Amino acid sequence: MKNVLIIEDESTLRGSMARGLEKLDNIQVLVAGTLNEGLAEIDSKGADLILSDLDLPGRPGVELFGELAKRELRIPLVFLSAYLDAYKSSLPPNEGFEVYEKPVSLNDLREIVTRKLGNSEEEGRETPFGVLDYLQLACLGRHSVIIFAKDGQGSEGKVLVYRGEIWHAQDSEGLGKEAFDRLIFATKGVRCSAHNAALPERSIHESWESLMISAAARMDEGKADQGERAPSVPQEDLDSAPLEQAAHPVEVKPEEPPTPLSPDSSSSSGSQEKEIPFEELVDLGTEALLTKDYSAALLLFEEAEQKLPGNGLVKANLERLKAMGIHVPQSEPETEEAP
Repeated sequence: MKNVLIIEDESTLRGSMARGLEKLDNIQVLVAGTLNEGLAEIDSKGADLILSDLDLPGRPGVELFGELAKRELRIPLVFLSAYLDAYKSSLPPNEGFEVYEKPVSLNDLREIVTRKLGNSEEEGRETPFGVLDYLQLACLGRHSVIIFAKDGQGSEGKVLVYRGEIWHAQDSEGLGKEAFDRLIFATKGVRCSAHNAALPERSIHESWESLMISAAARMDEGKADQGERAPSVPQEDLDSAPLEQAAHPVEVKPEEPPTPLSPDSSSSSGSQEKEIPFEELVDLGTEALLTKDYSAALLLFEEAEQKLPGNGLVKANLERLKAMGIHVPQSEPETEEAP
């Protein structure tokens, strides 16, 4: 069991949050109405995650930073507040925490808690898809996503992409471009999800093309002595990026992408079925990756590769999916009925 501490002075909201989180497996919810009550719960029972309001009676939630440091505790913090502007200047820039603007739905709250607690073994594994890969996919598809990864200190950092633009980055050492440079090559604890929280103040103002090309160049330089070329953003993919989608960004949706046409479907039937264009196959494959429907992504990228062999983006994603052991389930052959 993991202890999740809720510090919220409004009793109705506190009770609703507690009941919503108690539906999660292996979670014990602790509640407090003030900072002092919350500290007493921490001292007596401990906490694996703290969800706290900022505007609390007596002592504000920001004092948690000093109290946890005094106790030499590193507990993940998530602040939920309707007064972000009033407290923004009081939040230390170099601490690992997340802030969400009230109201936060119970579904979103459960997703936050599940992600923050996570599975330490799973989060520590190195994955074929790193931050750079997810950034490329999100920016090309004009998605709004948040990418989480472990920084060099083992703490969780994040990069926010808003409508295809790299908007904000934060790790245990700071914010903005410097944090982005530290996180972009991370391959441990990497996860990607749709961004549906309050939009933070923008801390990165360079174009995503410039940021990723310079990042790929730095990676190439770092591996040059080993005679190994690092994965990069192919220039032909940048040149053909669907910039016309910027006015109508495609947001990440949980729906399963349509099943692409089978390569030999037209030859096995009497009528010619409508083919999916290459660009649409890539878009659908990208969205399937971002929503973790890896089998669909593999099928879509394989068909894209048949239509336009050698495309850098398609080839790189196919290699990583196959390295993950993803395969398309084989359908059972149909048996003919006896006349």
